[in-house]
Order: sequence, then C-alpha cells, then structure tokens
Amino acid sequence: MSQRLYAVYRERASSIEGIALHASTALNFISDGDPQRIRGQVVTPGFFEVLGVEAEMGRTFVEEEGAPGGGQVIVLSDSFWRNDLGADPAILDKSLAINGVLRRVVGIMPAESGHPNQRARLWLALVVDPARAGLASFGPSAVARLGPGNTVQSASTEIEGLSSRLPELFPGSDEVAFLEEVSLRSIVMPLKQALVGDVTSTLWVLLGTVGFVLLIACANVANLPLVRAEGWQREMALRVAVGAGRWHVLRSFLSESVVLAVVGGLLGMVVAGLAVNASLGMVPTDMPRVAEIGVDMRVMGFTAVIVLACAVFFGLFPILRYGTDDPASQHRSRTAATKGASASFRTGASAGVAASSYTRIAARIGARRRGSTSSSAQRAAAVFETTTSRASMLHTIRHP
Repeated sequence: MSQRLYAVYRERASSIEGIALHASTALNFISDGDPQRIRGQVVTPGFFEVLGVEAEMGRTFVEEEGAPGGGQVIVLSDSFWRNDLGADPAILDKSLAINGVLRRVVGIMPAESGHPNQRARLWLALVVDPARAGLASFGPSAVARLGPGNTVQSASTEIEGLSSRLPELFPGSDEVAFLEEVSLRSIVMPLKQALVGDVTSTLWVLLGTVGFVLLIACANVANLPLVRAEGWQREMALRVAVGAGRWHVLRSFLSESVVLAVVGGLLGMVVAGLAVNASLGMVPTDMPRVAEIGVDMRVMGFTAVIVLACAVFFGLFPILRYGTDDPASQHRSRTAATKGASASFRTGASAGVAASSYTRIAARIGARRRGSTSSSAQRAAAVFETTTSRASMLHTIRHP
C-alpha cells in the first residue's frame, strides 16, 4: 500500500478503528565494534495498538515519532534484549547504533507480541509525510483493526468505495490514471488468512491424515487389553477367591495400565520431537510461521491428558465389564458349563456305542434267518464291527 492511500483510508474509512503500515527490512547493528545483520521492521505509530499488544517495558511509538523529524527511536524484541543485550534492565533510554545512526530505546515487546513478522528483532518508526507521499508508490503492507459492529465485508465495501473516489479526491493526478489503467485496488482480508495464505487446505489435509493414522494405531493398541479381558476375569476370580479385596484388584490393574500408557506416551513424545526437527528441513520456505512449529507445553499437556484418560479407561475396563457380578461365581458357572459339556459328550458317545451294537446284532439275526449270509451282509457286518471297535475304544478312553 502506498503512503498516500494509507493517509486516505486512515482519515476517511469509518469502518476501521485503526490502520498501520509495516515493512520488513535488514539492519546493521554494531555492538562492541562487531557488526551484525539482523531482521527488523519499520512500522507507523499505532502498529502495536492495532495488533492489541502492549510493551513489556517502556512504551511503543507515539504519533510525533512517525512525523518528519520525529526523532530516532527503536523498540526491541524480547529475544534481542535477552540474547544480544544480556537482558540489561537499564536498557531504556540508552542509544544503540542501528545502520550507523544512534537510536534511543523506548520499549521492549513481550515474547509473544502477536505481530505478523515473528522474526523481527527490533522495530523502527516509519516516517510518513502525506504532502510528499506518492499515491502509486507501493511498498509496505497495511494492517487494520475493525471498528465495533463492522465486518470484513463492510470494511471491504467501504475501501472499494474510497478507491473508486480517488479521481474525485485527486483530480488531474497522473498517478490516479495509472492506478485505473493497471486496475490496482486494495483487498481486505482477515489477518489469519493473510498469514496462512494458500496452505490452509494443505494443513487441514495433513491434520486429518495424521489424525486418521493415530486413530488406527490407538485402535490396534487398545485391542490388546480387550483381548486380555477374558484372562483378567479368571485372574480376578482367583484373586478374590484367595481373599483379595476389590480395591486391591482394581489398583493392580490400574497400575499396570498406567505404567504401560506413561511409557508409551514418553516414547511418543521423544519420537515426535525428533520427527518434527527432522521434518522442518523439508518444509517450504514460504510457509508462514514455520518458526512456531514444535513440541511445546500445549502439546505435552494434551498428550498427558490423553495418556491418563486411556490408562484409566482400559485399566477399569475389566472391572466395568465383569465386575458387576461376583468373579468367583462367574468362574464357577464357567467351570460348571465346561463340565456339563464334557458330560454331554460322554453320554452321546455311549449312545453311539449302544446304537452300533444294536445294529450289528440285528444284522446278524437277519442273516441267520435267511440261512445264508450274502457278501453284502458280510461287508455291512465288517463295517459295523469296525465302528463298534472305534466307539468302544473311545468309550474306554473316556471311562477308564
């Protein structure tokens, strides 16, 4: 945005509460005779007020410092103050050599200042002279704060209306004719969209993919204690049978589950930290706010909550699933059912033996009545004999 357009929007746009210009720059800082190249920003007064950020120490720029001859002052970032100046508590009102000019320190911003350029280490006041500013001399970007009750759409409509009135505000200006010829116009968008840009959809796809993979991994791991639940039931029955209380059984299951979850969570955090550091080298250089990517306290806190919740749930699952009835009686009922099945099997085997014997006797009686035994009857008798022998052997094994 040009400085002249900035002055027009600042004076005439009623939908915005404040507007400021900012531009990145490289600065030379000389400390103890050693020059350094550092990142900085030039901003108009009101820049930090638009962002809603106050100085941690001292103050930010005032309007007079953005006017011609307003004075050589700077505002420092928290990292620059700590790392390059040793967190000097008396740094305010001292002068630093920036680009060969002594500039007085008037303030120090907090670590989380919320400004668009997170890599800026200090700020200089941008001097705007509306009388000499060009209308088509574009360079800095603008950031604005909406007024109460206004939206991005209403601000965009008002800005477009002011842009269409430029020939009326600057009659006979060649710069206005140039702007109309090239169809340059101001675009109003939320600050988040300006920072994230076109990577929004990519980040959502990446988040969904990682979440889906995490869900599959959690389902596979969670299936292990569910499979072991049957074994845990028998273990509960044995412990209760020997006199262990329910709280003792519950505490043992929870202890095992918590230990497994905590170990898994710690290993996951270590792997995540290594993977993030390795992945940052593959991130595109134009992706906004790359420096903020990392495993911080918010990630650790979320991981701790998930780990404890999973540990408690899967540790209590055997109690919740099988703890309503007496585990010992459940174990006895299962044992009785197994014995009943064995008895039914033995009864069926005995009935098979008796049926086979009866069939063989009937076949022999019929053969004697006919006075002769055909070859088919002999084969049938042989088959029945074989069946009887096998059934008798089975009966002998089951009833020694």
